[in-house]
Order: sequence, then structure tokens, then C-alpha cells
Amino acid sequence: MRKDPAAKRWPPYLTPVLLALCLIMAGACSRFDQSVRISPLGSAITEKSAAIGGFADFRRAFANFDFSGVIDGELDVDSRALMRGMRLVMDGDMAAAESKFRELAVAARDAWSREIAAEILVQLYYFQSKWKSLHTVFGPVSGRKDTAEDSELPFRELSLAFAENYSFPERPVILPLKLSSSGTPVIRLQINGEWERFWLDTGSGFTVLASDLADKLKIFPLNRTRAQAGTGTNKRVAARLTVIETLRIGDLEIRHHPAMIVQKKDLFFRIPGLFQRRKIMKNTGVSGILGMNAIKNLRLRIDYRKGRIIIGRPAHLAGGARNFFWLGYPILICRSQDGVLLHFGLDTGAKHSVISSTIFAKIRPAETYRMRLKVWGAGGEMKIRTQVLPRLKIIAAGHLLEFKDIVSMPLNQFGFVSLDGVLGNDFFSGCGSLAIDLSSGVFALENGL
Repeated sequence: MRKDPAAKRWPPYLTPVLLALCLIMAGACSRFDQSVRISPLGSAITEKSAAIGGFADFRRAFANFDFSGVIDGELDVDSRALMRGMRLVMDGDMAAAESKFRELAVAARDAWSREIAAEILVQLYYFQSKWKSLHTVFGPVSGRKDTAEDSELPFRELSLAFAENYSFPERPVILPLKLSSSGTPVIRLQINGEWERFWLDTGSGFTVLASDLADKLKIFPLNRTRAQAGTGTNKRVAARLTVIETLRIGDLEIRHHPAMIVQKKDLFFRIPGLFQRRKIMKNTGVSGILGMNAIKNLRLRIDYRKGRIIIGRPAHLAGGARNFFWLGYPILICRSQDGVLLHFGLDTGAKHSVISSTIFAKIRPAETYRMRLKVWGAGGEMKIRTQVLPRLKIIAAGHLLEFKDIVSMPLNQFGFVSLDGVLGNDFFSGCGSLAIDLSSGVFALENGL
């Protein structure tokens, strides 16, 4: 029997949409009052590490990107190589990291090291747009009847297409900043000559087109495979790979840009709201998303105070302090007030910042409380019973971030990576102005409030 193409799933790094559009309580709770305050850091912090606090083993230290408590001489050969490969990723040296993890995926002595190395290697192939290598990993297996051409993930077609190309103008592009109902930046761009409004979403691994917009623009899937992509509500939605011939943002032109086509119904949904003191259901959603496969090649400055977005050529600065890297998700290096190392994802498609339950063992809060929530996002909704942290203070990009009533969410869609939380639009909108340049490993804040 031939395998249903719809049963295929993208690898974890291809999660195409936002972590959560909204977090809304299912029941009343007078204590719940989410907010975030941002201010320049006024004093130094101690250099204590969570690893000193007692990660059980190397695997936990690896998942938390924290090797400060690891003694190099006590590691076996595979663990030492994994650690060095991860440091290359965090330093932005993807080519060297690829070489290291490719060797480990084949030659590591234990199965866990080979499995983790292979997972990271796939993500590095994606980040570098090495579609031919991905086709080798996910292409058909000789002799199997369920690997007909129309059931392949279409990486072969991407590898045969024209290479993606960015043509930058002499001066940065300046656009007016508009915000969606969830606070996501919205930009006006041209696709194949037609003007459209797209979300600027760092939480989306790929640029996304709603199916009706793809039909309107006559953009077609590369093949008939209906792969399954994950969403922040732990739903699976059908997605097909395509290539956008020409995408223009002001005078910046992107040619042959890979994207995903997702059914319109999976990008639009109804959420409760208030209108003249009456509870109503509101339709919300998005027709297009400019994702990280484009953003990683840009330098962005989002100025919330002046209401503008500035897009330029990435700096590609070598050396210097890096606080920002990518491994299936854009990750910001943070610390608690007493110096415990933390890692938060950056998601301009998420309305609210959230934390993971992993953070509790690191910061040991004096108080939490439990409540029921509904989460709305691409693919539908989910109900959760979760913990809420009344106060959280972290250090990020030289600023003190003070969260009130921040919610714990299951962040289990990132493979082996153990994130401590995700920063959403309640944080970004309070920054005044922020700069993102993944090529230089820099996330910077200005004018914190």
C-alpha cells in the first residue's frame, strides 16, 4: 500500500507559524495582570551559572547551551565534540559546525550522540539553504514502494531551482510600521508585482502564503506532497513548499525565495473579545508571513516610537560579543538577576511572552500560582492548566526586563533544545527601538521604558 503523502512531517526546524497569537483565560482570575517593564541595566550581575546549580549530566547541559560547569577533561570524545560543535553554532560559524556534526552523525560511538548530531545537521543544512543535502536525508529510499516521486519532500526541486538572491539598495529601506491585532509588525511588500501586507515573524521558520493568496498570485507548490508542519498550539497543519519568483520590500529585491503554502483556514480563526461591554468572537489571522528564512539575511531595526522599520544589508561582523544565535529558532542569551544563564526564543508573531517549566529549577521562585488558560493560534486552540509566575526579572541585551504574571507554556516543539521561555510582542513593543542582525549575532535594545 502506498503511503499517504499527507502523513509526512517536516523536520522540527520547519515550524512555520507563531508560538501563540493570544493567551486568554478560560476562567476569571483577578490576580492575572500580564505586563512587562524594560529599563537600562544599572548594576553588574554575578557570574553564577545554572550548571553549577547541578545539571544532572552532560545531556542536560547540552540542551541548555550551558557548558560553564562542564570539565572538558572528564568528557568522552563524543561529548567533547558535541560541545565544540554547539559552541560553533552559538558563534555563528555554521559551515564549521556542519563539518563537525556531519562527522559525529556518522562516527559517534553512542546512539544518542549520533541522533542529536543528525538533528542539528539537518537544521544547519536548512539554515544554509543546502536543499540538495536535505534531499539526500529526506529523499526516497531505493527499493521502497512508498517513496514515489509525488510523496517526496520537494527539496530536490529546490536544489534544482535558481539560487535565492538578495539585491540590496545603496541605502537601507525605510517602511512605516504597522501592527497586527497581536502586535506583530506588518510590512507592505510586492510579490510577483502585486502589493500585499505580510507579518514580520521571527517565530516562523519559513515565509508563509495562505492558500487563497497563493492562488491569486499564481504561485504553485513544487510537487503534490502535503507535509505536516507544527504550530504553537501543538496542532499539525498541511503545508507545501513553493518558490516566490520575485519579492520586493521597497528597493530591496529577493529572487527565488522558498516559502510554504498553508491552507487559509489554518491561518484564520476566531477568538473572544470585548465590544461595548459585550463578549464577542473576532476573526483574526494572516494571509502572508515573512519568516526567518528571509529575516536571517537582513539587518532589521524596528522603531516602535517613530513608527518605522529599517531594513538593510547584514553587517557580518566577526568577533565581538554575541548575544543572539539560531538553532531551529532565534535564541537570545539572557541571565537572571543573580547571573543564572537563561535562553529565550524571540517571536514577533507571539502576542505574549511565556516561560517554560524548565526555568523554575534554575531561578527557584518563591511563589507561583496555577490557572486554566486557552491558547489561540494557527491550526486552532488548546486548553491548558498551567503555572503563572507573579514576578520575573531577567537581564537581556543590557536591560532589565520585569515581567508581571508571566505564564508557563509547554515549549516542546523545539526538539532537544530546552528553552527557558519565549519573548513576544508585549516585550518588543516596550523596547522603544530594537535591532536584529543574526549574521553578527546581535540583538540590541534602545530607549527601554
